[in-house]
Amino acid sequence: MQQLRAEETTSEIRSEAIPFLLKSEYLNGYVGDVGFDPCGFSKEVQMEYLREAELKHGRLAMLAWFGWASVDLGVRFPFSPTEWADINSPSALNLLMKGEATADYWYTPIGYLTIAFVVSEWREVEDITKMREGEEASRVAGDLGCDFLQFLKDKSDEEVAAMKLKELKHARLGMIAMLGVLVQSTVVGADAFPYIQISA
Repeated sequence: MQQLRAEETTSEIRSEAIPFLLKSEYLNGYVGDVGFDPCGFSKEVQMEYLREAELKHGRLAMLAWFGWASVDLGVRFPFSPTEWADINSPSALNLLMKGEATADYWYTPIGYLTIAFVVSEWREVEDITKMREGEEASRVAGDLGCDFLQFLKDKSDEEVAAMKLKELKHARLGMIAMLGVLVQSTVVGADAFPYIQISA
């Protein structure tokens, strides 16, 4: 749903999420709209661009949390180095960021992964630019044509909207969870899962 900028209008509708604030009119019609835009991003940036960013960051956060927790639960790839058998996630991240020299980020495994993401995103530049500029893109925000498990096949519009809402809620929770797990495991300590020290 592309909503192009028009003359600024003043909405008198209160936000469902934050009732003491007015709801931004640019949120109307989007899946997951509860009027949550306390910083007013939707007034400054196109909603399609914001939704694209939210979904991509949320999907990455869900995968990142799963990977982070899996390592601390003892899951290892079959061909991982034997000296990595007993490390935790913060230690694994430090090892993945070490190159020949401390400043050689692009020559570390994380650097290679970043390059892979940039290359994979390159084909999306045209659509993302159109979303940012408020032009009609060739797809809706977040729709990368990747439904290989056929979750949306033969679904009604209402069922598709319900599935999109589920993904959006999980994406938002994933971003909060990933931030939480990073803080808990690096600040509180990662000696116990889920990183909360309970005194005996």
